[in-house]
Amino acid sequence: MRHAIFSFFLLAICANAFQIKKDKIGPEVWMCGAVNQDLIDESKWDFVRKNLDVLQFYINWVDECRMDKLKEIVAVLNSNNIKISIECGGTVEFMPLDDTNGERSAELAINACNKIKRAGGTVSYLTLDGPIRRLLYPQESIGKDAKGFDSVDQCVDELIDFMKEVLKELPEIKFILLTNFPCWGYKGDVSYQAQGAKKQDYGDYYDIITAVVKKTKKAGVKFLALTVDNPYEYAVGEHESANIPDPSKIDWIGRLRDLENYIKKQGWEFNMIFNSEKGGFTSSKLFYKNTLKFIKKYQTAGGAPNRYIIQSWYKYPDKTVPEDEQYTLTNLVREVIKRIKK
Repeated sequence: MRHAIFSFFLLAICANAFQIKKDKIGPEVWMCGAVNQDLIDESKWDFVRKNLDVLQFYINWVDECRMDKLKEIVAVLNSNNIKISIECGGTVEFMPLDDTNGERSAELAINACNKIKRAGGTVSYLTLDGPIRRLLYPQESIGKDAKGFDSVDQCVDELIDFMKEVLKELPEIKFILLTNFPCWGYKGDVSYQAQGAKKQDYGDYYDIITAVVKKTKKAGVKFLALTVDNPYEYAVGEHESANIPDPSKIDWIGRLRDLENYIKKQGWEFNMIFNSEKGGFTSSKLFYKNTLKFIKKYQTAGGAPNRYIIQSWYKYPDKTVPEDEQYTLTNLVREVIKRIKK
């Protein structure tokens, strides 16, 4: 009986080992996928729910989710001390493209956060996906006749207005800026597809991020971190490029590392979305394998993100749970947690 009790005690310690690390200083692991309802059954993601730091929702999912289901999911997150982030557009192109854009766009984010609040939860983070791009190039989503803002500074001013408006109602919330990095040039160099007059597609992201850093600091509003969306195939040059014959010859990971170093020197934190576009279109297995390859390559290059975000907006992984089934989203997140939270 003593051996049985001792064995049970050891199992309890092992089961809680990673959970203890959740509250310690070190890299966090986040998860973001489309099928959050599957997480209501806690038994299907037992390890992950005890060790995950943040679950991120897409704003459209929050808007469309039935309140009864949302309450169930929020209750699971609360009981496991998992924080909530919402990914939204920030300053969005379908709101007036004038000096009211920031305030009007903020209404959408505030409404989503308040819906989470009514469900019993608290939104800790707002991740803003490409807010500058949306105002510079609204034609991509609302039609070729849309007139975007004339300057980056104007876009950043609206972004600041957005943040200030949100903070009036949600003073504790933290903001994270998200960029689709391969679509931009960087420090005079080309973008991944090398399209446009300067072969930089949307422009030079170094100009964007330095403007955001400078103007937000002056305005007294703060971003906690920069999150980079840069799938594995773009990081290693495996994805086809429209105008670069062999993109594998360019050190894309070196560019990511330079951005990480820059943003940390500004007092921001640095987050990386680790995923695979090819895997996302092909199979859950390839998504799993390429995501782990990406993490290893980035760490080998000296990368040290504050947050490892495992996220998919693709067809695959086609199952969120159970975590014990190979290549589900939670199966991948479980492996990442084991590697990151050693």
